[in-house]
Amino acid sequence: MMKKTRLLFLAFGLILFAFSGCSKDDEDKFDIVGTWNVDKVEIYFEGELMQTIENDGTFTFNADGTGTVIDDEGTDTFEWSLSGDKLTITDDEGTIVVTLTTMEGNKMVGEFEETFEEITFKVIMSMTKI
Repeated sequence: MMKKTRLLFLAFGLILFAFSGCSKDDEDKFDIVGTWNVDKVEIYFEGELMQTIENDGTFTFNADGTGTVIDDEGTDTFEWSLSGDKLTITDDEGTIVVTLTTMEGNKMVGEFEETFEEITFKVIMSMTKI
């Protein structure tokens, strides 16, 4: 479960990195470098909300493509990259690709699918830049 939580945090952090479009306006619109509080994590199964987790730690995204996630289980490091609306986060546990769906002011939302014991869940993470 700890690995799932860390992957969720990492995925959300990646969401924060927003779209890397061709224009400078797009780049400015989705600047995720900095520290983000995980406000809410929603986990869905077959379209139904199964669990909501609030105030679940922080992600720090560094400009050099590295980052740190801090939660109640400790601190982990990761590497990230952004291509279009896809944020890829990699740590020693594996890789998660997050689709960034919203970036407004200091708020960001991203989603990804996670498979656990042959069951696929949809995860939506909401974060605030601090």
